[in-house]
Amino acid sequence: MSDTLAFWMYAADGELNAVTFGNSPRRTSADVMFRIVNLSTSYTAVESTLTLRGPRASSYYLSLDGDNFAAAVDLGDLAPGTYTEGITLRRVTPEDAPLGAETVEVVAAATSWN
Repeated sequence: MSDTLAFWMYAADGELNAVTFGNSPRRTSADVMFRIVNLSTSYTAVESTLTLRGPRASSYYLSLDGDNFAAAVDLGDLAPGTYTEGITLRRVTPEDAPLGAETVEVVAAATSWN
């Protein structure tokens, strides 16, 4: 197994491949919870972070505690096989948002592997 940070379902045990909010009405918000797991069997993911990318990334936020939201969060060091606590991805659709589907990429990365 490679040194990889993977997205994991929050309420069930399984890898999370995508999240959909469907067609989101303007002036609304919605939350989805997930976890990150270090799939490495040997190495710690050092200084791990989650960031948001994409043309509509400014409409999305991350939180480790469900109260404080930001465009990026620090996960710290994740030992082999370790799962994070729940992470919240919040979508906030502004009043002037274009109609139609939108995407955002949530990027999990480690500075190094030890």
